[in-house]
Amino acid sequence: MPFKGRFQERSFVGMFASSRESADTKRRRSLVAHIALGGQLYPLTPPMGSKEMRRLSRRAQDKIDGFVLAGGQSRRFGSDKAVAQAPGTSATFLERAVSVMQSVTARVFVVAPLDRPYELPDVARVDDEFPGEGPLGAVISALRAAGSARCLIMAVDQVWIDTAHLLILAEPASDPRPIVFDNGQGGILPLPVALPAACETVLAAELARGERSLTRALLAAGSISRSPDRPALLADVDAPFDAAD
Repeated sequence: MPFKGRFQERSFVGMFASSRESADTKRRRSLVAHIALGGQLYPLTPPMGSKEMRRLSRRAQDKIDGFVLAGGQSRRFGSDKAVAQAPGTSATFLERAVSVMQSVTARVFVVAPLDRPYELPDVARVDDEFPGEGPLGAVISALRAAGSARCLIMAVDQVWIDTAHLLILAEPASDPRPIVFDNGQGGILPLPVALPAACETVLAAELARGERSLTRALLAAGSISRSPDRPALLADVDAPFDAAD
């Protein structure tokens, strides 16, 4: 008879874990193990949550534009993540990301290179002006296309994130600084991020002088961080194992 429960999970994680892994990495491995084994530790819940959450999102919707970055190379994943099936749902990564973003913002855009013909109902497209330059160039492209004074931006492979966490960033609508989550180790997570469209000037200057790190560019723009309620929900999917079906 196959073993079950916590022992099964520890054995599954143990095949891939290292004693040198950070606590955050170990939490992520545990999350993936639960999903792979049907444990549903952090199931992919519908983007909307409580009635209070719906009220807050409606209030924020007209004040902020939402952007999903879908221009990554997906080298470690082996195929285009945007059109791959997201774990725990029948939706694609892109559909899942757009859905959760639509729960917070009235206008949602997909930022992608010209050669990525993504099309979704009621979702506009923004061409990445800096293809191959990483998320910093994509964020600049988003800010230049914004119709609102403030933007909320996430990556297409952040499939675990929920409405509550996006609202933590989106609600301080008057803050002139980029707002991100801390990584629990003294640094920041560059995505998701809420920031004024006016930050485009600083970020573009960083890119022009040779900076390619979105993290460092956001720090140069004076970013501040918030603590996530459930850090594991901020993990991205880099390889097929991370999205274990």
